[in-house]
Amino acid sequence: KGKKIKTHTLESKEASSEKNLQSSPIPSSPELPPRASPYVRKLAREAGIDLKTIQGSGSGGRITEEDLKQSKPSTSTGPSHSLPIQDPHQEDFSQYGPIEEETLKSIRRKISDHLLQAMQHTVMVTHMDEALVDELIKIRKQKADYAKEKGVKLTLLPFLMKACALSLKDYPALNASLVNDKIYYKKYYHFGFAVDTEAGLMVPVIRNVDQKSILTLAKELTELSTKTRERKIESQDLKGSSFSITNIGSLGGRAFTPILNYPDSAILGLGRAYQKAIVNQEGQIKAAWVLPLCLTFDHRITDGATAARFTNKVIQYLQDPDLLLLDEGV
Repeated sequence: KGKKIKTHTLESKEASSEKNLQSSPIPSSPELPPRASPYVRKLAREAGIDLKTIQGSGSGGRITEEDLKQSKPSTSTGPSHSLPIQDPHQEDFSQYGPIEEETLKSIRRKISDHLLQAMQHTVMVTHMDEALVDELIKIRKQKADYAKEKGVKLTLLPFLMKACALSLKDYPALNASLVNDKIYYKKYYHFGFAVDTEAGLMVPVIRNVDQKSILTLAKELTELSTKTRERKIESQDLKGSSFSITNIGSLGGRAFTPILNYPDSAILGLGRAYQKAIVNQEGQIKAAWVLPLCLTFDHRITDGATAARFTNKVIQYLQDPDLLLLDEGV
């Protein structure tokens, strides 16, 4: 007699196999990660927000800081503290007395976010020194009429820009940027300079400072400053700086700690030039014009010794301005 085949066993295995197939996930094309800048990703991590839950409103669906502000932290085990760009202090100040409330304007918001980036992503240290600028002031006065004939107002700033451009060639770490563990040493010398406007501080950029005469720099400073204050500046003229300069001399004040124009690795601040008594090489006391210099640098990229040497080099040019006028047309 033939043996009986237990068909139920085969059916059981087939059913089990079919069940496994049904329960197994069907391979799909890999899911693309949400589009967002490294800075936005960092903010999301700190706030405990899953970027996959956010619909980006930026170009091509890119997630912006504003999108993060509108979202809520996830309930995952990640960090749950609020976005650093939001002030957690929600106290009602009106309980103490009359107040006036104003919503932060668009340009002020951009300035705020940019400064916050600098504070979060750099380690800022400020080195301070002074330059004796009697000779520089004398030369500026001598060349002022010639510059005026060319339709240019000659100030100390173009001399200082030229001195910085020449000095940076010896100290490239101050003309650089550190991004994602890579230092980018820039072989161009595009200088941002701070302009005070009714809408807030803006930083137009003069390109190739090292290749231009002091008279040309003075002309571009005037033109870009005017365009910026009249809100006629082009967006490309606000980008691409490798180093920055800010000047509070016309407003007063000798020393301050400028904030980096991120991602630049250094910014030089100028205080108000003033006269003070000094002892010269002959041991005589005399009045001298002094220009305060405040160099803020990113300590992640370089050290205080480099900042001091760079500042000394700039001072050398300012105290012997004939060096700046070699091959110049002014």
